[in-house]
Amino acid sequence: MSSSFLRSARLRAGLSQKDLQAQLAARGVILSQPTLSHYETGRRVPGTMTEIVAMAQVLHVESQALVNYFANQRADYARTAYLEKLNHDGAQ
Repeated sequence: MSSSFLRSARLRAGLSQKDLQAQLAARGVILSQPTLSHYETGRRVPGTMTEIVAMAQVLHVESQALVNYFANQRADYARTAYLEKLNHDGAQ
């Protein structure tokens, strides 16, 4: 699954980040636009299934597809941090 899965789903739904933010708020999920941007770029991942389910509903994708996307994002982040640590330790 590509790192642009969330952004692609949002664009396929014809939504801006602001539109997505408004539709999530209507479902009781309050997220800032910077948070949504961070979700799209992999800098952050949602902390609750409530957020993921609401996003899936708004974007017309399966919840499990978003779970997999965010799990992969988190794994990529952890992998990168680990490799950077190894490289840093090896350089000393």
